[in-house]
Amino acid sequence: MALLNSIIGNETNYSEASFEKVVFCYLDILGFKDKLNKFGTNFIKMIANSFKKSINELNLICQKNNQNIGNDYGSISFKILSDSVLIWNSDISEIGIWNLINVIQLIRSNFHNDGFLIRGAIDIGEHFYDQDILVSPVLIKTYSVESKLAIFPRIIISSETKDFAMKIKFSDCGKSGVLSSDEKKFRFVRPLEIEQDKTDGFFIINQFLSTPETYFLRFNSNNLDDIQPDSINRQRIIDEGYNWYDEYRKSIINEFNKCSDQTIRRKIYYLSQKMNEAVLFCEGRLTNQQIQKLILNL
Repeated sequence: MALLNSIIGNETNYSEASFEKVVFCYLDILGFKDKLNKFGTNFIKMIANSFKKSINELNLICQKNNQNIGNDYGSISFKILSDSVLIWNSDISEIGIWNLINVIQLIRSNFHNDGFLIRGAIDIGEHFYDQDILVSPVLIKTYSVESKLAIFPRIIISSETKDFAMKIKFSDCGKSGVLSSDEKKFRFVRPLEIEQDKTDGFFIINQFLSTPETYFLRFNSNNLDDIQPDSINRQRIIDEGYNWYDEYRKSIINEFNKCSDQTIRRKIYYLSQKMNEAVLFCEGRLTNQQIQKLILNL
């Protein structure tokens, strides 16, 4: 934050300022006004804690895999402005895009666990930020997509960004820093992480791959030995994934039942349908009885 008197004597020559090309994500915390009215000043702590948990989790994953968060994620910046979370990466390589997605997934997962729904958009474009001066065409573009097109609690990624991200050589993930694994958590990139939404054809970041315990359920079983460390017990991870889905199911039902606003109900219903798609994909890893229990009928 810059105080007014800090402008005096500032030698920055903005006549030479220029835009930087970045991969940018605009996130909107849905229901912000109602929660602010409900929780008051305590809401500041809730937002800060949700965000800090995400970054701390990322740091722990890096440490356990002998990675340095500054090396792999040091080019990523963020700013929280009330109900808006701005995140951008000056590294616009394929790896840079996936690293940004890693951060976004952790943020969305932790915010959801704390009762916040997230909607957003990702794109590549021009951006300028220096101290407290932010001029960003890509911010305008992603805000427009989020506010006018996203509609549901989802994160739309532009076709250009999606195509560029999918050029990654998946066999290189381990040495690039995209793959992170240990006995309890593992992170990898695969095509289904970006999917085309059947609702309207937009490409979105699949939120049901954002929790480590669920990856094992959805990954092609032929490739499990290539991804998982030998120390991971397959059935234990499957059970953890099932339990995660079960808790998510309960939270959706709870939010739906206590909400009378039909607009919000439609958004929660959308989440329930996306979860059902994810659960049905787990056939062969979960029993039919487990799948039927998880299916949501709101």
